[in-house]
Amino acid sequence: MRGEELRSSVLGSEMMSKTDSVLYNQYFTNQSSHGRKPAELISSARWFDGEIIRRARISSPDAAIVDLGCGFGRLLLALKRAGYSNIRGVDLSPEQVGIAASLGLDNVACDDVISYTRQLASASVDVVFALDLLEHLPKDALLELVGEVYRVLKPGGRFVVHVPNGEAIFSGRVLYGDLTHHRAFTQMSIRQLLSMHGLSDIACFEDRPIIHGPASLVRSVAWCFIRACFAFIHAVESGPGSRILLSQNFLATASKKVV
Repeated sequence: MRGEELRSSVLGSEMMSKTDSVLYNQYFTNQSSHGRKPAELISSARWFDGEIIRRARISSPDAAIVDLGCGFGRLLLALKRAGYSNIRGVDLSPEQVGIAASLGLDNVACDDVISYTRQLASASVDVVFALDLLEHLPKDALLELVGEVYRVLKPGGRFVVHVPNGEAIFSGRVLYGDLTHHRAFTQMSIRQLLSMHGLSDIACFEDRPIIHGPASLVRSVAWCFIRACFAFIHAVESGPGSRILLSQNFLATASKKVV
């Protein structure tokens, strides 16, 4: 399991209030850093970033990749280390974009995700990431953004999102842990959102502990036990065969059909 991904979200500029602008201006300092430096965040998230990249099933090293609401560029750095070169990102927070530049990322634009995505050519991108972004958007902006993502994806292209989980054991911790959040999602609502725009092959995954040493092994075993207890309670209430995700956030992937 992991807490909220440390990235800033961006709204369409026409939908931002003065309050939103203040909150996002120094989002890294006031919210996403949790008192840690970028290098610490990069190190602590390396296993998770590797799992995200694996789930994206990127077809080739030169695949066109866009990271929406990329924050200070942590995932972009992981992609760069993994050998992907055709990568770019966008974030509204000048502070986050400045940090990205200091880390050697000159491919991060300071803009809102909707304006940025509107400027991309149709069927020009292989993979779009939107990690810890969708929960920040008002409903109208959310629907418009996903429609734009569908437009810019190539046939067979992948959309990868990470969102707060409304079914989680501690669902309120992430949802209410950031003043810029509008909503959490469930498997049902994320499928509704993605499928209504034509995306298919939708799959949802818990943020389970990734085993990479003794401590993470202990966490993984404990999580499996705790999860089984809550899953049993859910099965008693809802009936057998009803799958539930219990981590505080979850990952969803979807594809644009090849016609």
